[in-house]
Amino acid sequence: MRFAAIALLSMSVCLAAPETLPDGPQKALVVSRCKGCHPPEVLLGRLDTPKNWARKVDSMVNRGAELSDDDVVQINAYLNEHFALVKENVTLPDGPGKEALQKVCSTCHPAEVVANRGRHTGLRWQWSDTVDQMMVRGAHGSAEEQTQIVDYLAKNFGYIPVRSYLPEGPGKQTTERVCGPCHGVLMLLDRRRNAAAWPAPSRT
Repeated sequence: MRFAAIALLSMSVCLAAPETLPDGPQKALVVSRCKGCHPPEVLLGRLDTPKNWARKVDSMVNRGAELSDDDVVQINAYLNEHFALVKENVTLPDGPGKEALQKVCSTCHPAEVVANRGRHTGLRWQWSDTVDQMMVRGAHGSAEEQTQIVDYLAKNFGYIPVRSYLPEGPGKQTTERVCGPCHGVLMLLDRRRNAAAWPAPSRT
């Protein structure tokens, strides 16, 4: 971890420094507990509901993060204060399908949850599958509304560029689109490998 930190600091000469996490009484705890596995800055640009943040923190504990019960309470409080997925924090783009999205999807959860893309890259067929699943689970919408929603999502949420601070060049946008939705891309900043060491993506 010490080597990774030195490598990340040394890159500040050629890369813009990431925005810092919002200040708050729990910030130091979040940084100290989370940096053991990934840069705490992966939180930047992410929003989620309190329920989902709690699930993610529990997942980190299950993966080995050493957190006391009080740590969990404080970290969740920090996440919910600064990274809560509420309407005031997300502005859905205007356009055909927005009204249908808000009407149909809001019966189960904030329609704004689409900003997180549900771990997929936002391709049309993926949004279509997601909307189909929601209908099976009880969302009420006509076939026309379903089509409007899928069209709206595919147009406006193909992917949302993450605050990556990666160097400009061919492949940057693809890296953000493919890697960003699941774990962000800031973790790439402390890694240095030759071309042969980066595994090629599976084609199967």
